Amino acid sequence: GLHVDDEGPGPVKPWADAKKVKGFSCVLLAAFIWVVSSYWVQDLEGKGMTPLLVTSLANSMFTVLLPVCLVRDWISRRSKRRRGARDEKELLISGGQNGSSAPVEGFGDDRADPAVDEEEDRAKKRASRRRVFLLALSVWPIWFTCLYIYNWSFLLTSVMSNTILSIGGTSLFTYFLELRVMRASFSWTKFAAIGFCILGTSLWCVGNFEGGDDGKKSKNALLGNFLCLISSCLYAVVSILIGKYLPDSGEAEMAFFWGCTGLINL
Repeated sequence: GLHVDDEGPGPVKPWADAKKVKGFSCVLLAAFIWVVSSYWVQDLEGKGMTPLLVTSLANSMFTVLLPVCLVRDWISRRSKRRRGARDEKELLISGGQNGSSAPVEGFGDDRADPAVDEEEDRAKKRASRRRVFLLALSVWPIWFTCLYIYNWSFLLTSVMSNTILSIGGTSLFTYFLELRVMRASFSWTKFAAIGFCILGTSLWCVGNFEGGDDGKKSKNALLGNFLCLISSCLYAVVSILIGKYLPDSGEAEMAFFWGCTGLINL
């Protein structure tokens, strides 16, 4: 067996971090939905639906997140009120049991008034939501252009080429912007992983063009692949902007951000 030193904790295992596991699970689920929806979009466009219409409808559907945010805020306010009323009641009861007629510390002071605290929370929430809305308003043109170019490429190239080029290009552009904009530290491990990803993307492109396609089809595929790379670059910009201006914002703020994006698009 292995001897474990009792004087200090052992090394932290990456898979022991629940937050990382949740994050990677979300990435895998998003990738699955991405591929399935790509085949669906290509099928719709093959039946006559234009990329502009597909992009507009898909972005507008984000609006359904706004009612979810409102309901969540309402539930949060009700729980805070109940918790505040319960804490106040417990303090008053404990003060009465102690036989003290003096007011409980914190009550009777306007700064500790639950109504004042609730109003301050609402003001902070409004300021935060205003900032998120302005960010969505700024990011929306880039996001819409990114998805429009991405959906347009389905008319020119295959779903497999689209997916591989998008993933490979996004990893490269995102890491470059992460180093420049967010001042992240350079990692040889990440650089090597991105290098292998780009190598696989390049090999796929070479194999795709050596598959015996005619000149016209190869020319359309080349344009479609180029559109995928442009879309990847724009997607990287959107990802970095969200990571920079919505750091650790939580699920609620992220849902409100995309809800605002859908509303602006609608």
